[in-house]
Amino acid sequence: MKKLGRTIRSIVLSALAGLLITTPIMAKSKDTVRVALNADPERVDYLQGGQNAGPVYRAMHRGLLGEIDPDRPGWRRLELAESVEILPSKKAIKVRIKPGQVFHNGDPVTASDVSFTFKQLIDPANANPIATLLRAVDRIEVIDNQNLIYHFKRPYAPWQDILTTAVLSKKYYEEAGDKKFRQNPVGCGAFRFVSRSLGEKVILEAANQNPELKADFKTMEFLTITDAITRTSMLVTEELDLVLELQPHQLKQLKKESHIKIKKTDQIPSMYSMPMRVSWYPELRDPKLRLAMTHAINRKELVEKLFLGEGYPIYQWTSLTGLDYFSDMKIEHDPEKAKRLVKESGYRPGTPITLTYTSTTPNDIILSQIIQRYLTNIGLTVKLQQLERGVYVTYLRKKDKRIGHLSLSGRPWPADPHIRFILFYRSKAPYCSYTDRPNHKELDRLIVRQATEVDPTKRQKLFRKIYEIEAADPQYVPLFGLNMIYAMNKKIDYTWVSGAPGLVDLHKIQIIE
Repeated sequence: MKKLGRTIRSIVLSALAGLLITTPIMAKSKDTVRVALNADPERVDYLQGGQNAGPVYRAMHRGLLGEIDPDRPGWRRLELAESVEILPSKKAIKVRIKPGQVFHNGDPVTASDVSFTFKQLIDPANANPIATLLRAVDRIEVIDNQNLIYHFKRPYAPWQDILTTAVLSKKYYEEAGDKKFRQNPVGCGAFRFVSRSLGEKVILEAANQNPELKADFKTMEFLTITDAITRTSMLVTEELDLVLELQPHQLKQLKKESHIKIKKTDQIPSMYSMPMRVSWYPELRDPKLRLAMTHAINRKELVEKLFLGEGYPIYQWTSLTGLDYFSDMKIEHDPEKAKRLVKESGYRPGTPITLTYTSTTPNDIILSQIIQRYLTNIGLTVKLQQLERGVYVTYLRKKDKRIGHLSLSGRPWPADPHIRFILFYRSKAPYCSYTDRPNHKELDRLIVRQATEVDPTKRQKLFRKIYEIEAADPQYVPLFGLNMIYAMNKKIDYTWVSGAPGLVDLHKIQIIE
């Protein structure tokens, strides 16, 4: 294992050799803030949704509720909503919209807009994955312009997540038509849409219509920069103002740059894992083979040596901030046990297993090489495949076997696990890769039950049962969570919102004179 540790260090040092830090060469306007995106937003149309578009959506749009309120643990902060009330039946939520809220075109935000957006999002024609979550709602009752009631089919524990969906303008849709509505979206967030250059950037400008959303600058540019070294170099040359997901080995050089400040937080629901496409490949059918892979990974070594301690091992498909996190559920790193399980499984030595990675995974090339070595050491033949993020997403949606047996995947998720369960674990979920699990009916029932269980203690017990099923017959190899390290040009100041899964409150970026 010491030899493997030395290998990790040598790989990291080799990567550092390619990090060119240069003298600033460009000074950007004080009225423009440029933010790097690790992947190109799939689309700007919220009704269809899209991979990698979260920061853009959150800048343009708002929901009735926002992020977790640090002053009220377990509750989300009010955004468009002035008040939210759980009615006695526990199957209905009454909402009053704040007066004076307007869309970017000046139209007022009304309860009818909430109802319109809901109907559009669940329309199969839009094929928005969030429709799976919204089906818990039976109907929305519009009382008047400011008041409405969400009627759920049954008591629904994660109801707050549903109220975070954006509210779009019904009137604009009717006046502009479907095509213009999607290509030139209008929201009620801090920034209005200006333009999009596919594969390059999205430009927004401060709307400054609602007093609580006024920005200190005029223009927000989201630039798609897929290469981590390029993002860092562009921050140094002042072509970027804010860069996320920096890796610890980049910090030593960045700290030498007097015009850059670095911040970090561990209050982010981070989780990285290795999905196994069990139903797609007969090579992965034997649970002993998949269990072997879970025991082959040295998570602590990855965190300590590859990420220099800026993270933590995870042993379930959740983060430390998840409601479904259990500190007593561990997966031991045991290569000898893993080797025995491989021999006992139906795996034929030499059968190739493809591990796919994309540039959106931190230290993607290095990490994939280390995972390959872990799996090779227990007797597997692993081939690496790099895909462009858009191609990966297309393969995933279409269940195209070119995606490979395994992949490195990760993103922040809300603390409530329900959306993860219904998108990835439920046997008929759009992204489930183990649809014919022997006890899938039991797992599906547990997923339904946890959503309708409003008692937190009882719901925790259901979470545990779900993870016990997963631990015995896994679909995922949990890997680690990472702290969010981000850096900015000293002309601006921004602090990550505690607990937020992504960039929010960008209107609060301050311009430092």
